[in-house]
Amino acid sequence: MSGMPHVAIRAYGKLVCNVVRGQDMRRRFAAVVWQEGDWYVAQCLDVDVASQGETEDEALRNLEEALTLHFRVPAATVLPKVRNVQVDLRAS
Repeated sequence: MSGMPHVAIRAYGKLVCNVVRGQDMRRRFAAVVWQEGDWYVAQCLDVDVASQGETEDEALRNLEEALTLHFRVPAATVLPKVRNVQVDLRAS
């Protein structure tokens, strides 16, 4: 889809993520992956985004999706109805 960012995850441990919006915006993010019980947790250290998975690869794929959603520009699916509100600003 046009206009949506792309996230590329390159390595484990000290993970470098390239987030690209359009073609001219790139930023690197550090992230870590660790195991908690039966789950792996992937956390981006620069942005408050984390995800989990049953395997390290799944946790990284889920982090990729979470970062993509985090940086997606919000778009209204239903246009809001704009209304005017009148307020009396005189002192009582």
